[in-house]
Amino acid sequence: MSRRRGGLLVMLAIVPALVLLGGCDRDRASPGVVEAVVEGPAAPYGAAVLEVSGQGVEGVVEVAGTRIWSREVEQERIRFVVIQPGEGPLVFGVRLADRDGPAPTFTIVELADSDDGNVVPTGQERIRLRR
Repeated sequence: MSRRRGGLLVMLAIVPALVLLGGCDRDRASPGVVEAVVEGPAAPYGAAVLEVSGQGVEGVVEVAGTRIWSREVEQERIRFVVIQPGEGPLVFGVRLADRDGPAPTFTIVELADSDDGNVVPTGQERIRLRR
């Protein structure tokens, strides 16, 4: 009987420790929005047609006064128009299933300056994430 009691005491001591370790598990996703900004030599940009794709990409959202129109091209790939109607950078948010997961990939389809003039991409434009 004392052997059984000893095993029970050990079990009672181990279970709380396992529960605590389980709370430290990094297998769980942390969903949320990551802010992104269009940068390049012709900044400030007034509008862009972009695509975002990657594991866990769920959508794009308006940030800091920008306006967005989007459509899902395929699962985890979205084409969208982002417009900055006022002053400031061309920013938007990307809703991700896991903010700490792999960074999404962006494709710049078209760019416009703040006066709505066409900007020919130079290859120096980029989308910078602000995690």
